[in-house]
Amino acid sequence: MEYVVNTDDIREVLGEMGGKASVAEIRRKLLEIFTGGEVPSNYSSFITFRATVQRKIENHCPEADDYDGSKSAYFRRVGYGEYELMNKDKTITYTPVGKSTPQTPHRFPKYDNKFVVSESKFDDDYILVDSLDELSAFIEAGYSVRMSTGDSNAPPSLIVSKSLKVDGGKSPEKSLRDELKRLAEEELDSTITTTSRKEQILLRGHLLDKKDSAPCHICGEVFPADLLVAAHLKSRSKCQPKEKLDFDNVAKLMCKFGCDDLYEKGYIFVQEGEVRRNPKRTSTRHMRTYISLLEGRKIEGWLESEKYYNWHHKKVTS
Repeated sequence: MEYVVNTDDIREVLGEMGGKASVAEIRRKLLEIFTGGEVPSNYSSFITFRATVQRKIENHCPEADDYDGSKSAYFRRVGYGEYELMNKDKTITYTPVGKSTPQTPHRFPKYDNKFVVSESKFDDDYILVDSLDELSAFIEAGYSVRMSTGDSNAPPSLIVSKSLKVDGGKSPEKSLRDELKRLAEEELDSTITTTSRKEQILLRGHLLDKKDSAPCHICGEVFPADLLVAAHLKSRSKCQPKEKLDFDNVAKLMCKFGCDDLYEKGYIFVQEGEVRRNPKRTSTRHMRTYISLLEGRKIEGWLESEKYYNWHHKKVTS
């Protein structure tokens, strides 16, 4: 069984162990939870696995000799090979060049004291969020945040995600995964557009994995993030609870240049790993020309998503 050591799992395990433990104890707990006590197949021995755990910890430990402050401080060394979890509250800050006073997320009284994230400066693009963890998830998805120093004479600035410093609490990556899980487990009413919009944004952010652009899953052309959507291969409303949490396989990035609509509306489907035209749908001459460019294209990750493609194929050809 493969397993990749990561900081979020170490923090969770250390928290479950009372917040303080030795590297050996952390190693044992990680293996117990994720591999049934066996050494993961991608590590050569218990020793290399333990060394990786310690290196991950030291990367976020201020007491480490090579800690430079560029990464969030999550652990404190309290003895030889023993570490303590730093239970810091989450902070999100931005300090302009030449300024000493940092800006923090601004709560808007006119929006019930919620924070604001957005892709642009226009009010229509605003998304309102309640907590710093939720805010952190949108930062991980590449969204900008309205920030201020608290000075009533200075309007809040829209600061891009790459300029923001997130420290303490859950990491942005874990905040995004947790928020996606929460939204995926909700039974969304079609009229609750704000909630479904949030899920779409965070799911796209998860699939983009911090990239500014990515290829469309259907046509293969590369598009900037704002011209891609996270398209469900199987309608969300028809997914079982477990399927809704299968983020990497139940949804794929598709472009707004036509592929998303062609797939969703059933003009094309994927069968045996290839894009195919749906003969049961009536198309215009221009559509047929465009679809002909897609027909026969091999789809990456077909096997992992096969059951979702098969559901869609049956739905649009029945």
